[in-house]
Amino acid sequence: MYGRIRAKLSNEKVYVYDILEDSVDSDVCWNCLCQECDWATCTPPVETLLFHEASKSFVEDGMWDMVSSAKSSNPPLTKEIFLQERGQTDDHWEDEAEGDQDVWGEDDEDN
Repeated sequence: MYGRIRAKLSNEKVYVYDILEDSVDSDVCWNCLCQECDWATCTPPVETLLFHEASKSFVEDGMWDMVSSAKSSNPPLTKEIFLQERGQTDDHWEDEAEGDQDVWGEDDEDN
C-alpha cells in the first residue's frame, strides 16, 4: 500500500512526503519541520500551498500511521548497533567471497 500511494504522487509531492516521513514522531515545528524553530522565520520547507496540501494528504492517505508504525517497530539506531551490524555483515561477506577473490581480481585488471 505504501508503494502504491507514493507511485501515484507527483515528484513535488514525493519530495514533501520524504520530508514528512523524516519528521514523523519527531519533536519539530508542524509548519517548518525544524527543531530549532523560533517562529520569527518560520516558513514551510517548500511552497506553502504545496506543503499544506501534501501534509494533509500524507495524513489522509494513512502514510503518517504507516511511517509511525514502522519507526516504532524498529529499535532506534545507535552507533553501537550500527557497528555491531556492520561487523556481522563484514564477516558474512568475507566468508562468501573467499573463493571468488581471484575472479574479482581478474575483472579489475581488465578495466
